[in-house]
Amino acid sequence: MPLAAAKDSDEEEVELEAELSNSCPTCTAVPKLKGEAEFEQEFGSDGTTIKEAEIKAKVQIPIPNPLGIDATNAGTASVVLELSNTDPNAPYATCTLAFKKVSGKSNGNKATYELKVQTKLKGATHISKKKQIGSCTLDAIDLNVQAGDTAIVTANGVDVLSGVFGGEEEEEDEDDHDH
Repeated sequence: MPLAAAKDSDEEEVELEAELSNSCPTCTAVPKLKGEAEFEQEFGSDGTTIKEAEIKAKVQIPIPNPLGIDATNAGTASVVLELSNTDPNAPYATCTLAFKKVSGKSNGNKATYELKVQTKLKGATHISKKKQIGSCTLDAIDLNVQAGDTAIVTANGVDVLSGVFGGEEEEEDEDDHDH
């Protein structure tokens, strides 16, 4: 059964996560680079209409790094999340992460970038929630990320992280379905 299909349920939620790794074949090696991406959808009672969706991502780039990102230029660095059905297919959407801060301890600084795009269905209209962080070429409902989709993060045009979305559906009516 596809993750997006709902059966015998009042409401259903799909949560997919991608653990992003610096070990992809096209990635530039950056020690201590961290990232994660998450996508959530909530369906209406018909099981097919998406009522609400959200995509989130967080990337922490260590300073110093081989990408040329430092404490003085971190705010202007381009950090982008590309979503595709399978790598190396062309992305169906790209999302730009917003620079949050440079923070650090005695063992080094890190630049943090975040994405949080939420869309809600109001009647037949897609409404973006307030306080979006970053942006995407599609709204969160239209993204419709599926299990198995690939996430690639680029920093200043260089691949640095990749991962595959996976997860499970959660039914709010407490019915257990064995697949």
